[in-house]
Amino acid sequence: MSNQDKKRKKKSFAKLIIFLCFFIYAGYIFISQQVTIFDKKTHISDLDRQIAQAKDESKELDSQKKTVNSPEYIEKIARSELGYVAPNEIIFIDATSQN
Repeated sequence: MSNQDKKRKKKSFAKLIIFLCFFIYAGYIFISQQVTIFDKKTHISDLDRQIAQAKDESKELDSQKKTVNSPEYIEKIARSELGYVAPNEIIFIDATSQN
């Protein structure tokens, strides 16, 4: 083998090493980006789910808001929680159920 053949072999070997290093680096970057993309998609789907839940809760609260201002609801709360009665209404208390 001549000196020139050895130099050519070393250059081709060096090119092969450089190509392999670049290929490994590109593969690493590609895989890490795929993992990042997967994480971001999972995070986005979680946020979408939270947004849907918040919208549902908002709709429910809006309907409760309309109900709370109705006279029927106010009367119900006044009777059940505050013990109020309508004027001229007679209340009967069962004496046998009290201890």
